[in-house]
Amino acid sequence: MSRLVDTVSQFRSWAGDHPKDDESWEWDYEFWPTLIKTVLDFFATRPFSSWSPEEIDSVLYVIAHDPDYMPEITPELPRAYPHLILPLTAAAIERGEAGVKSRLAFELGAVRFDDPEQERLLFVLLDDDSAGVRDSALRSLALLGHPSVEKLARESWHHPAPGQEWTRINVLLCLYNTNSPELSAYLDEAQRDGRKWLVINADFIRSGKQGKWVRPIKI
Repeated sequence: MSRLVDTVSQFRSWAGDHPKDDESWEWDYEFWPTLIKTVLDFFATRPFSSWSPEEIDSVLYVIAHDPDYMPEITPELPRAYPHLILPLTAAAIERGEAGVKSRLAFELGAVRFDDPEQERLLFVLLDDDSAGVRDSALRSLALLGHPSVEKLARESWHHPAPGQEWTRINVLLCLYNTNSPELSAYLDEAQRDGRKWLVINADFIRSGKQGKWVRPIKI
């Protein structure tokens, strides 16, 4: 068993019994700094082609449980290890849980690859069963300036799945960040929808207080 797999297995065992009452419960893990260092050292020293299935699963598990509040691993992917994003996303689609697919879909919008695989993966994720995964994929396509964003945003806005308030907020942000001429109509529709956080976000965008997303880096 590799050091990575062993270290992540210890975290899995701890996480199985630990209460998950807040978004940063992972930080309660006494050996979290050691776990992070082990994963980042692994990224730095092992090419993806040499990873075993157990090592891939271990990395996907840790990415899925990188804390929502101030994550420590996923921001390093576009900054230091962009070459891992595409193969990790492909692996997550094949065997990962919704949490890791959502995070990697998000990171796919942080880097502009000269590779059609990026778009292919995002469209696979856009068809995922999880609303969070679909929302992250749409966000990344918007950041990358995909020409179908307005059409995809329209489909996302009218998606029949529950939890549409957050999906609709994501649509507003995507249209805002792409300077879409359709944004105004969606802001009006958000007011008619009436749900609290959707209206708050629509008002924030309309007031001009909403900042723009960081544009993807090109490699």
